[in-house]
Amino acid sequence: MWDTTEGMKFINTFFIAFRVFLGVVGALTLVVGGIGVSNIMNVAVEERTKEIGIKMALGAKRRYVVGQFLFETLLMTVVGGALGFLISWGICAVFPKFGLGDYVGEPVLSFQVAAITTAILGGIGLLAGYFPARAAAIVFTRHPVSGRSDQLLITAAPGLGEAMVSGLVTPDTIVVDKATRAVSEFTPGESGGGPALADAVRDELVGLALEVERAFGAPVDIEAAHADDGWYLLQARPITTP
Repeated sequence: MWDTTEGMKFINTFFIAFRVFLGVVGALTLVVGGIGVSNIMNVAVEERTKEIGIKMALGAKRRYVVGQFLFETLLMTVVGGALGFLISWGICAVFPKFGLGDYVGEPVLSFQVAAITTAILGGIGLLAGYFPARAAAIVFTRHPVSGRSDQLLITAAPGLGEAMVSGLVTPDTIVVDKATRAVSEFTPGESGGGPALADAVRDELVGLALEVERAFGAPVDIEAAHADDGWYLLQARPITTP
């Protein structure tokens, strides 16, 4: 004898698990979309360095420049979200015409889910536009001002190194004694959130710079970027000035 109660329990459990699966897939899709937005904004900043420099030279404040890119990021995510919503609405409108409702049900739009998705999408877009990288640093293994070879100079700021090069941010300036790896001078930048590099992260960068110097056999300046899994060496070249 077929127990319909057990059958309905199985069907209900199956559809709950299926909804959870679709929710996870949707969340991962949003994260991937956020990564794409972040990459696009990184390229936009790099290609518009001159524009940013002109605006800063004419007196534009950093918050206005950052606000411009945040607005562009959020506009991009809003347009993408609206297109996705329209596509979903179209699918829900067309699907009943296939006559499969008795077998798999008919899809409907949930405005509660749409509101939650919109909030998540906006948050991911904001993070993707504002935090495209964790920290960047430029290191001179010989002090470029005093010429002392027993000291190295680090300039570091949160985010991409492009912001330092283009003058969008004033980085932290750190002078480190090579022998002891102790900080002898520290001049904070304008990040406002404390030092750009934690002590352990800074020590790791110092070790990397000294390894590169040994490999070159001469003082070097390097550019590096820090991510969750450590430092990435972007470029290195010997210091040729006396």
